[in-house]
Amino acid sequence: MHHHPHLPHPLHRITTALLATLIAGLFTAIAAAQNEQEPSLASKIVVLEVSEFTLVEEAQSVELQSNLQRAQQDGATAIVLEIDSPGGLAISTRRTIDQLGRMDGIKTYAFIKGKAFAGAALVALACDEIHFAPDGVMGTADEVRIDWRGPKKALPPRLVEKTYADYATTMKEVIAAKGRDPILLDGFIDPSTEVKLGDEVLSEPDDVLVLKAGNPVSSGTASDTVELVDAAGLEGDLEILLYEPPLPADEDEAEVEPEAKPSSPFAAADAGDGEDQERGFGETRLENYAGKVVVIEVGKESLIRQTKFRFMERILDKAVEDGAEAIIFDMRTPGGYLFETRDLMNKLQDIEIPTYTFVNPEASSAGSMIAIATDKIYMKKPSTIGAAAIVAGGQGLDGTMKEKVEQTFIDTVAQVAEANGRDPQLCMAFVKLELEYYATIPTVEPDGKLWERSVLSVGEGKLLSLSATEALQLVDGKPLFADGTAQTIEELVEKENLSGGLVRTRPLGFERVADWIVKLAPLLLLLAIAGVYLEANSPGFGVPGIVALISFAIFFFGHHVAGKLAGYEVIGVFLIGLLLIAVELFVIPGTLIAGALGLLLVVGSLLFAMIDKFDFRVVDGSFDLDRFFGGLSTPVWNLIIGLIGASLLVMFLMRYLPELPIVRRRMLAGVTSGGPGATAVQASGERSEIIGLVGTAHCDLRPVGKGKFGDQILDITTETEFLDAGTAVRIISEEGGRVIVEKV
Repeated sequence: MHHHPHLPHPLHRITTALLATLIAGLFTAIAAAQNEQEPSLASKIVVLEVSEFTLVEEAQSVELQSNLQRAQQDGATAIVLEIDSPGGLAISTRRTIDQLGRMDGIKTYAFIKGKAFAGAALVALACDEIHFAPDGVMGTADEVRIDWRGPKKALPPRLVEKTYADYATTMKEVIAAKGRDPILLDGFIDPSTEVKLGDEVLSEPDDVLVLKAGNPVSSGTASDTVELVDAAGLEGDLEILLYEPPLPADEDEAEVEPEAKPSSPFAAADAGDGEDQERGFGETRLENYAGKVVVIEVGKESLIRQTKFRFMERILDKAVEDGAEAIIFDMRTPGGYLFETRDLMNKLQDIEIPTYTFVNPEASSAGSMIAIATDKIYMKKPSTIGAAAIVAGGQGLDGTMKEKVEQTFIDTVAQVAEANGRDPQLCMAFVKLELEYYATIPTVEPDGKLWERSVLSVGEGKLLSLSATEALQLVDGKPLFADGTAQTIEELVEKENLSGGLVRTRPLGFERVADWIVKLAPLLLLLAIAGVYLEANSPGFGVPGIVALISFAIFFFGHHVAGKLAGYEVIGVFLIGLLLIAVELFVIPGTLIAGALGLLLVVGSLLFAMIDKFDFRVVDGSFDLDRFFGGLSTPVWNLIIGLIGASLLVMFLMRYLPELPIVRRRMLAGVTSGGPGATAVQASGERSEIIGLVGTAHCDLRPVGKGKFGDQILDITTETEFLDAGTAVRIISEEGGRVIVEKV
């Protein structure tokens, strides 16, 4: 049985032919599209630009070489390189010169319209003719360095460490083929070379080679490219090909800002017309922040008072609730509390409204941390930001405590910085003394190699602080830290295209009152302690007691609303202390136990009410005594001032107050006045055995004091007058523990 070879079916042949036709058509369409995008350069005079970074940035260098190749392939009449460049990388220079060496049949012209140093001068040497503008100059890049502040990924990926000398042999071959002495190349890359053309010395050893219009290398002078073309007798249309940076991948996409999410179901409705919000009976009428730019001023004392933190938190909550357009912190602060700042940083991360910091002119310490937590930072010129040393109670931390606190806070700083697109290492250098920070940029050295140059450095033992100029310098294609400059908030608003009206926030009445109470804490303690003393030495309950109660009430109220650790529990401890002191004085006098415990509770509650909100459970959950006592510094001083002031006031009152007639009459009337209460006590507790005893005043009786009766010393009170120590007195009655005496 024979098998015949299988022949393709006619339908298969037709399908294959159609497929081939479609593929050919596709390639033809692609070629046509390319031709449509890039018109032919045939018979044209192609003008190419060699500018500052043409021989540095990879994309520009590749496009220059591509355009040279395209001009050759299309059959251009001539190529003119307009050169105004400080030089470039050796690898980019060599590749450009290699391409110029392959330009057979097309004449190339170098037009030095500005400067042409180092690599740019070598590129000019590789052209057929060199023409100079009147102020054009070719020279050695002896001290010229080219800083690249764009993205580092835009530089050539390899061979950037090569120098001009590494490629000298290859480049000399091209230059020699153009009819020039290769010694010129040596002169441009090595200042120690003596350059001599014929009998003319162009540069001595160790001199910089500089060539200007009219030099032996020049083919002529022209004011511009058109004049050069006319002088060279070139015919054809000019085709100027300028480098255009590629658009970002998402440049053509419409930028749509996400709509701010209201924090409650009612926020969007409340934000409707921006009018003042209606409040309940007795509440303050507040301005609606809907669609507005809310400005929060952060002044010198804003970050060292709990009232200010409470105020800022309230404004942030209201701005979110009302649907504000943006929030701006107007920053002019030397710093403040550590842990309150950390809490505010975390709060800012939960806010969807755009937030800005305007450094005007200082955001030091805690101020810089708040700035890190905002979306954008604008700085006034001049201004500074940074230097956020961690302290407690106004003093630095040492040892293990320092390490614990720093690590906790630095972790927050690093996470917030990264979340907001900032360099975590830089932000941590604001806080940590042991951290070294260096910012570098690629720099093209005079010999054509790439090097990293430091533009900012902070060594160990110093905190980083940035001026506006330093913060805004470009590193790796973006500002080092800040986002822009503005001299006023209005300018910031204009640059950010914010359309809402500005609202400068102010504290409400109670917030201002609370702030003043915190400031006046020593005076309030002075009045309260002095009042307690005077009341304890006066019969009945009078003005000193009222003053003491009011002073203590204002003190605790102010510190409570200021957000300190003084709350209702602290007030309770204080009242218990007063109760124990009263028990000591009136129920079980002489035991000292109740009185001492009560005094301890009173003093402790006063101190505790003024302590900053410290996080005592740091890192490992341990209670740190060093930090606790560090936080007592300011409260202890307030209490000492109050005690000293109260003592001086009591001494003054003891000396002069009893002499005032109105005081003498009132106090004596209080002692001698009877009443149902006095009669009841008298009936229930009088000791007949001491009635009639005669003794002497052991101290001044005003009217309360002590008297000596034989071997006994008793607490006594005069009946009708104040008596000096040593005055003879007689016990006439005893009323509820009070021994009443008269002058003998």
